[in-house]
Amino acid sequence: MNFYTVPKNADVVAAWTRGATANTAHLSTNGHDLHSYALRIGTTTPRGRKIVGQFDASNEFHSMTTSHHVGIARRVADAVVEPETIRGLK
Repeated sequence: MNFYTVPKNADVVAAWTRGATANTAHLSTNGHDLHSYALRIGTTTPRGRKIVGQFDASNEFHSMTTSHHVGIARRVADAVVEPETIRGLK
């Protein structure tokens, strides 16, 4: 019997750091970008650095869930930046 393990948010963030795809109900990555719902909260620079935008209560609040996603991602990100920086990157 095969059991499918449902990924957790931390699994999605870990996949993002490896450049792999993964998703949960509200957090997803294509390996390059990290999205909370439809909002890009993280991305990968041309040099491979993982950066996350400060989309939380201290800066640009969207939802408690997005703030939670940012909190997980900021633990492994190379840098935490202003939301405008994330929006300005391709």
